[in-house]
Amino acid sequence: MDDNQRHSVEARLEIVDGLLRAINSRDIFEIVDDSSDSRDAMRRLQLPPFDFSPTQANYILDMTLHRRTASGRLELETEAADLRNLLDLG
Repeated sequence: MDDNQRHSVEARLEIVDGLLRAINSRDIFEIVDDSSDSRDAMRRLQLPPFDFSPTQANYILDMTLHRRTASGRLELETEAADLRNLLDLG
């Protein structure tokens, strides 16, 4: 795996890890519901105790509710495992 491929895998893994953290926390959805607009929600997701990156916060806000289902969660968990394996092999 070259440096560009490694960077792409690491960037995707950051996103998937953020989505997994978000779907496992009811507090995330409360923060989004209580925010005045998407900019406010994005800012609040980047604060403690969550500390999501700007990229993760953006993907969380764009996430469909399908991701909260058991199959959606399984898809993300499988993708995360596959990406980690790629990094380990790389």
